[in-house]
Amino acid sequence: MARLPRALIIACENYLRGEDVAPQLPGTLTAAQGFYDWLVKSKLVGTNEIYLCCDDPIVPAHPANRTYKANRADILTAIADLVDQGRDETSELYVYFSGHGVGWEVAPQQRGLDVLLASDYRKRQISGGCCIKVDELRGDLRNCLGGEDHYYFLDACRNVMKIGEIQPADLGLALNLASSGEPTTYVLYSTRFGEAAKVNSGFAGALLQGLNGAGRAKQKTKGNWWVRFDRLQKYVQAHVKGKTDLSKDGDRDGLILQVQTVQPSPCTVTIDNASATDQFALTVQINEMPMQFSITGASFEKSLMPTDDGYEFDLKFNGRSLPRLAPPPGEFIDLFEPVELRYTTTILESVREEAPRPPAGLEVRGIAHPDITVRIRNRNTGQTATDAFRVPDGGVEWVPLSPGPWIAETLQDGNPVRSEEFTLEPGERRPLDPLREPESRVQQSIIASLPRSLGLPDASETLQGPIAEQDTALWLCILGASRLIDNPRNFSKLGPLPLATFDDLQKGDSVVYVLAGLEANSIAQVGVGESADVKWQPLNPVDRLEGVQHVRMKLSPGPHLISLALPGIPPVTYATYALPNRAALMVFDVKSSGQIDVRQMLLPVYSLFQYLDWQVRERLEIESLRLVKYLTLAQERFANRHSLAPATPVEQEHWDSMLSGKWIDALFAIMAIFEAARRGKTQEMAEPMGEAIANLNRFFGDLPDVAAVSKLLGHPSGPTKGAPLLLESLQRVPDFKASLPLSPDFLDYNSMWTSWFGAVKPPAGMA
Repeated sequence: MARLPRALIIACENYLRGEDVAPQLPGTLTAAQGFYDWLVKSKLVGTNEIYLCCDDPIVPAHPANRTYKANRADILTAIADLVDQGRDETSELYVYFSGHGVGWEVAPQQRGLDVLLASDYRKRQISGGCCIKVDELRGDLRNCLGGEDHYYFLDACRNVMKIGEIQPADLGLALNLASSGEPTTYVLYSTRFGEAAKVNSGFAGALLQGLNGAGRAKQKTKGNWWVRFDRLQKYVQAHVKGKTDLSKDGDRDGLILQVQTVQPSPCTVTIDNASATDQFALTVQINEMPMQFSITGASFEKSLMPTDDGYEFDLKFNGRSLPRLAPPPGEFIDLFEPVELRYTTTILESVREEAPRPPAGLEVRGIAHPDITVRIRNRNTGQTATDAFRVPDGGVEWVPLSPGPWIAETLQDGNPVRSEEFTLEPGERRPLDPLREPESRVQQSIIASLPRSLGLPDASETLQGPIAEQDTALWLCILGASRLIDNPRNFSKLGPLPLATFDDLQKGDSVVYVLAGLEANSIAQVGVGESADVKWQPLNPVDRLEGVQHVRMKLSPGPHLISLALPGIPPVTYATYALPNRAALMVFDVKSSGQIDVRQMLLPVYSLFQYLDWQVRERLEIESLRLVKYLTLAQERFANRHSLAPATPVEQEHWDSMLSGKWIDALFAIMAIFEAARRGKTQEMAEPMGEAIANLNRFFGDLPDVAAVSKLLGHPSGPTKGAPLLLESLQRVPDFKASLPLSPDFLDYNSMWTSWFGAVKPPAGMA
């Protein structure tokens, strides 16, 4: 059976019981009806595939079994019906919401949660149960509906309500999982986080125009014109009063609608002070392909097809180029919308010929490392302007580029390790240093303590080369792992650093080692517990490493909660698990903005190797820190919902080893299984994953995440205790929510980890 596009529309124009929100939002129903009409007429979505939530029906003829009220209970019923009917049979999902919303802010430094208010909302103190958390909804529909693309268009306020002012409730949905793979999700917000939606901003109208292919909302892709999500956002932004926002999770391109007919746009040329008999020659050039036109008199019009490559115009009179008054010389002209070119003849004889504007481009600085290359891509189209190239040390290579938006990627061994986005102005010669120094003070401090090789910091021979990545979490993982997986004395460069040691552990012991990189001068405390009752202790500064703090704590075997407290931010709590003869390495990269990037590994401790399986010891002796680096970068890919599939022979070797059970860390195998499920590849990889499941249950059977992947693949699993470490385990086995140690209402759906914010009491002095 062919998969079908489906839609969920929620329109809340009237909040009859609302006390701290406007009781009416005029225009909401009209906007929702416009979106409904687009679905039916342009996307050709069947009315039986549109789930319409509205207290005042906007389409009286809409099927009764697809019509719901806009209160929270009915919205949840519509979501459940949508999943039941569309699971694994949905190609695209379109979710449209118009009504009240808030940005639920944990702290000014943290990314807030978007919350939609159902029509039965009354006031913030008592209406947490009338809320819909956007990120939770996205996760549930992503895992339980399946498909290729899920689009969200949210026309709602995002003005801030702080933690304590309102407590949005967990959706509480227990839906069966899809098996067709994971869609890419896209969200277009009518306003920025922390801001109220503008009254009569024009968002709804601009959205519909863009969805139908107006202006720059479309792009030519593989020979056809498509409305693309990223282009749609830019089009809407150019036609509304306030600032819009967007987010995307996944690798697909976001092709929304194929535009069957694209009309050329009129290009009008007017020449000031020209007589009716004056003769002009107009050259229009695109991609070095000129077109010639003769003009008589003061005006001329020619319709031209839009193009991302841009047009160049040259108007001559008696063989000499005329100065252009508007648009300004050098402005990028793509003809996605009508344009008027204005020239003048009056100053032709009184001014000098303008010197030709130099070409724009990059001056790429040379580098010593032989495996570092550079690649340039167009930010609008994603197409590469250059193949990967290397500039020898001491040299500079000129790369001519047209004005516009670009991305310069630095690659190591063919894999992107850094990227820089920029917009070239006409005539700009922009310098590019592929190995620029990091801005992070934590990274600078770590790098300063290490020798360099070929211009890059060289932390260990076991990494098989210096590191080009500028990822503070990666550096902290390497520091922490160097104390755990081998005797520090075996690391000549990292060993002398004054980090924790683990020689005193006894058979069966387990510890947690916390390393935090604090970009801002700050104190931090860590708490350990199994419930909301947390025992706090300070992190200690690491001598010679500015901004790096650490603490080592013994744990009893079993599930635990690790909380991090920083001044002015409610504590953030993460699920972890203490395994005998292993350490939970917790890394917190706290940005200067207050954002926290977290990595977690369950690593074997070298001083207890004799009590571990021989395959673990063998793998560590071969790979050492190189495998830790691979695991860390894999967590970043997983968090960003990118593919974990191996791209090189070395990665393939790591992949095979992780799945066959030769682990230093169980989380990679669990993530690999989830990632395969995201791509609908579990059947294809049934045999190697069967071996992985068997080994996971053999060596890590106590982990709730092992039970989750076992259930996912149809294997038996035993009882578990505590919370799973990965949020995806919780989303794929909703039954786990019933036994969580902290309330699911505080779950952070922005994280890859099972984590809560503000669910435990902060230490004294940090409230």
